[in-house]
Amino acid sequence: MPAPMSRRTLRLIVFAAVLILGITAGVAQRRVQTQGRAGFVSEWTGLLARPFLVSGQAVASRGRSFASIFRTNSSLKRQNSALASQNERLRRRVHQMTEAEAEAKRLRDLLSLSEKLTAETVTARVLVRPATPWVQTCTIGAGSSDGVKVGSAVVGGRGLVGMVFTMQPRTSQVLLIRDATSSVASLVQRTRAPGICSGDGGEMLRMMYIPLASDVRKGDSVLSSGDGGVFPKGIVVGTVESVTAQKHEHFKTALIRPAVEPRSLEEVLVVVERP
Repeated sequence: MPAPMSRRTLRLIVFAAVLILGITAGVAQRRVQTQGRAGFVSEWTGLLARPFLVSGQAVASRGRSFASIFRTNSSLKRQNSALASQNERLRRRVHQMTEAEAEAKRLRDLLSLSEKLTAETVTARVLVRPATPWVQTCTIGAGSSDGVKVGSAVVGGRGLVGMVFTMQPRTSQVLLIRDATSSVASLVQRTRAPGICSGDGGEMLRMMYIPLASDVRKGDSVLSSGDGGVFPKGIVVGTVESVTAQKHEHFKTALIRPAVEPRSLEEVLVVVERP
């Protein structure tokens, strides 16, 4: 229980109350006399009640302010949610447009390449890409019903991919030029030095049987020569990374980085009819 007030404290409270009553009574009486206010009692009670009225008005005003802030906050939350939804829709739209633009560019590149080839081609989507650098096949969405044959050359927008080794009516399996059993008759674009490019079973090719006196340098482009009749002439095979030659050998060997990364292929051209 709270401790009872001392007599001194009680006296101070009573004194303060009497003082306040006296002051307000005096002010009320003066206002009645000088300002013609109507009634001493009403003026006095008005003065006594004024602090409570002011406090009440302040509390009410703060309550209205808080209510206004709450309504504003709720409105802002709704607007923020709507803007977030709109932003997500715009983000998806930009993503779709970016994908469509990238696909259109790939198809334009293939169309440009098909116009340069003196052969009949069909366009096919890559259905199954190699999952690792050591898988040397992929599956495409064109088969015998599209004119594809075993041995048909397959070309991407950036260069040579491989050749068809098995097929079905609507799909075909492609052996990549990176496979160790694959070989492509090639030449160095800058000097026309000939050679044979074969896969090393990984990500690189080796161009072998380059004449020892040939000028071959790092950065040279290597193209298909068209010899053998399997691959069309002039298709980019890759870029020279390094060149080695042993004194007791009659040929140079070059390490070639393929122009095409099979794991990123999406569309290809298949040569179905050579001239």
